[in-house]
This record gives sequence, structure tokens and C-alpha cells, in this order.
Amino acid sequence: MQDTPTIKIADSELALLQAFTQGYINALVQNDNAYEGMDEFYCFNDKWDINIHSVGHKQRTIYAVAYPQTIDADGYLSTDTSNWVEIGQYDMNGTAKRKVTQ
Repeated sequence: MQDTPTIKIADSELALLQAFTQGYINALVQNDNAYEGMDEFYCFNDKWDINIHSVGHKQRTIYAVAYPQTIDADGYLSTDTSNWVEIGQYDMNGTAKRKVTQ
């Protein structure tokens, strides 16, 4: 993963992705499905694919990023993983670790 997001989105759209992701991570934590090495993709809509994954050793971190999606001529979604927007970083209890800035 790169160190900085490669695309920008409107603040309102980022806030929507962050709110959804926080709820998704809370559900993972409540159901004991947040673990080291987890890697989940969620097709949020036809514009964004959300990736939630955890990495690290003693201080494990859950990272969430959104990849842009497009619809090809045949109607299939295609995800561009070379461009992304950071949604947030969370501890393994689902608490946001730091404020995301663009």
C-alpha cells in the first residue's frame, strides 16, 4: 500500500464511507471476526469498493481504504486498486486511531 491516498473525494462522500466502515468494523468486533490478517472487501456501491484489513504485530491496526470502481461495457464492475482513498485506521476494538486528512 502507498503512504498517501492517490485520489480525492468530496468530504460528504468520505463521511458516508467512514460512517459505513465504522459500523462494519463494529459488527466485526462484536462478532469476534476482527483478527490479525483479516482482509475483507465490500462493494459499497457501483462507485466504491471498500477494503478492510488488519496488519501489525503487537499493535495491530485495522486499515480501511476505498478503491474506485467503474462499470465496463458489459455491465461488470471493475476495481482500480492502483488508486485509493484512505477511510481510516482503527485499533482491534474498532476505535478510530487517528483523524484522516486529505
